[in-house]
Amino acid sequence: MSIQRAGGPPEAIDVAALAALPSGLGPLNAEQHAAVVTIDGPMLILAGAGSGKTRVLTRRIAYLLQREVDPESILAMTFTNKAAGEMKERVAELVGGRADKVWVNTFHSACVRILRKDAEVLGYTRRFSIYDDDDQMRIIRQAIRDLGYDPKEVKPRTILSSIDRFKNRSLRREDVLAEQRARPGEPLMRVWEQYDEVLSIADALDFNDLIGAVVRLFTEHPEVLDRWRSRFQYVLVDEYQDTNHSQYQLLRLLTGEHHNLAVVGDDDQSIYGFRGADIRNIRDFESDHPDATIIRMEQNYRCSKAILALSNAVVAKAEQRIDKTLWTAREGGDKVRFLAFDDAREEARAIAALIRRMADNEDRPWRDFAVIYRTNAMSQPFELAFSEAGIPAKVVGGRRFYARREVRDALAWMRLLVSPADDAAFLRIVNVPPRGIGPATVKDLRDKATDRGDALLKTARALATGQGRSAAKLAAFIQLVDDLMEISVQVSTPELVREALVRSGYLTMLDDDGGQEAE
Repeated sequence: MSIQRAGGPPEAIDVAALAALPSGLGPLNAEQHAAVVTIDGPMLILAGAGSGKTRVLTRRIAYLLQREVDPESILAMTFTNKAAGEMKERVAELVGGRADKVWVNTFHSACVRILRKDAEVLGYTRRFSIYDDDDQMRIIRQAIRDLGYDPKEVKPRTILSSIDRFKNRSLRREDVLAEQRARPGEPLMRVWEQYDEVLSIADALDFNDLIGAVVRLFTEHPEVLDRWRSRFQYVLVDEYQDTNHSQYQLLRLLTGEHHNLAVVGDDDQSIYGFRGADIRNIRDFESDHPDATIIRMEQNYRCSKAILALSNAVVAKAEQRIDKTLWTAREGGDKVRFLAFDDAREEARAIAALIRRMADNEDRPWRDFAVIYRTNAMSQPFELAFSEAGIPAKVVGGRRFYARREVRDALAWMRLLVSPADDAAFLRIVNVPPRGIGPATVKDLRDKATDRGDALLKTARALATGQGRSAAKLAAFIQLVDDLMEISVQVSTPELVREALVRSGYLTMLDDDGGQEAE
């Protein structure tokens, strides 16, 4: 059992010298305890799989609160809304209502909260829109068409991936050009330029802009940085091995004076390099913070000795990893079996036969079995094999609720009512349900909006005063938008959503469809 100072040898933890935790925060093992009560200065908590990192993070926050630290001065960041929600719930169970004032957010949602207060100094309004992947792809595809490229040669997904990759490294288009990573006339740069123009007109940021925008805000406006630095005196980060360069810069800026940065992670669990995660962030933590405390949490509470022996042997082959060896006090557990097959169908049938045999011979219920696969495409052979073997199976996952077309359409209405300059929201709903505003009208609208440098809704208002069928259709849509904007200040959000779906004819469209998806 040991802790370590950056650049120095491990030191034995004096368990007896550790002050007792306040009631309700224990029990913890020695390393967990040290990670909770060592609150000042930079700290790297190397938390192996199953070592209780969430327990440590939540109790560290609770310990700060019980030490009378202002809850509004604590910022904890992780990577998913689910993880942030669970962390906040656990802290609330330990300390009660004070947990509500602690910022427990994903990196992106924390940056949104910052920008909602200070985006105006960057030229955005506080009501800026946030474009997701679907919105981005729509703009990229349109830009490729407008510039006369063949989408089969200049692929939208490739362009968007390149833009995202640069943004994850805090590089804007002008930075890429200045560093001569690309030339102005290249398709990527031309599409990116048009993409930026569309976002600017719409008062919008895309998902990957959010962190970079805060980094730019803090870098270009020191007075804003000073204010946020003064507020957040304790910063905690989960899954630090998955941070990218923009997130690294954000943390360096926020903690540049007090250095109270505690990060939890494990370089052995870094799997998001393809999404921009930079493993050097965690591996270089000691050199970045020479006064850091390093705590290794190596006791695993989840797995058997057989599983840990195998995983330790495999991961030991990795190059440049931070040295750690997981161990467990748990006895028993079956040996790990490794099976190799020639193809996916043979694999699926063999596993189905194995499950069938175990269920029949050991009288085990079907719910005891799970098959985990790497990509969604791999489910098909298993579904077929289980059907042939008479094994009832359920595929867990599928489309996320907020990715459903109907939900995205409803959200587009809310986005347009909140931010009339949101072109992506406008395009999504202007002819859904069909109201006679076809592709030709939309193209004419887009061309005129580009010439005027205005948002689509504002341009539509001007065109709606003209003559002809398309003008009348646009006028009817504008009237619908205006009616909903008028009542938006009078009703609750759920009521507004219902009014938008009813008045637009969306619910009638679903009723007329009559299918299971529509229901």
